[in-house]
Amino acid sequence: HRDLHSFPTRRSSDLNSAMDPFIAIMVKKLADASMQTKKSTTEAFESLASQPAVGVSSVMNPLAKQVKSQQAWKPVLNRLELMVKLISTHGTESINSDAVISFCLAAFESSSGKVRLEAAKVLAKINLTSPDKVARKTGNLRPVIQELIKQQIDSMSA
Repeated sequence: HRDLHSFPTRRSSDLNSAMDPFIAIMVKKLADASMQTKKSTTEAFESLASQPAVGVSSVMNPLAKQVKSQQAWKPVLNRLELMVKLISTHGTESINSDAVISFCLAAFESSSGKVRLEAAKVLAKINLTSPDKVARKTGNLRPVIQELIKQQIDSMSA
């Protein structure tokens, strides 16, 4: 009987492990210049996040992996935009918010204002459920970045 009771959990775990290489390829596809590829990849991420056997955490963790350089800002922007969508749909309860926050903090080093704005949006979403964590992790940022985050938080609570 024990094996039957653990089967759904084991199956989900096995599926997540099997999905890891596929999801890693999808993360790379988010950087594709083709709008159709980006749209299809985003839809695939959203679909996988909605599947109980995969879930938002299995999708979000690879998105939050640090990039080698913030110079190529478009892939970072695409990841951040997808994070906003996923958090808006699924919340923050089952994601590794520390990894997502770290990804956002690195994104504030980008030369792109769009990237910095989107990172602030992600942090504002996380702030809805973990304000102390966001405050603690962002307290040492430049004042202009702190103000950007505050504006996003204020716009979500208005």
